[in-house]
Amino acid sequence: MSRLECFDALRVLATTCGGLRAGERTLIVTDSAADQDIVAAMAAVLRTLGADVVTVGSAPAELPGDDPPAAVGAAMLEADLIVELTSVFIGSCQARRTACERGARYL
Repeated sequence: MSRLECFDALRVLATTCGGLRAGERTLIVTDSAADQDIVAAMAAVLRTLGADVVTVGSAPAELPGDDPPAAVGAAMLEADLIVELTSVFIGSCQARRTACERGARYL
């Protein structure tokens, strides 16, 4: 996939799958083992679409579904859209469930 195709795919992910609208608070959750080029590309696409983007990172989760550090979980509660770009899937964690119960969308 070319770099241009990658950006187009990330745009579709954000708008079609994530329902992103300009001005929304968007949180990218990542970890130190994730591909930082993809994280940077996603952040650039989200900003181009008018999102207010914050990226938070931590060490990788030990097991899939582990809760992230408390500061990451707290940031999730403030986001309209959360984009998980981690090396170990945490999308089934309690922090994600709580954020989604409060109206956040999660990719």
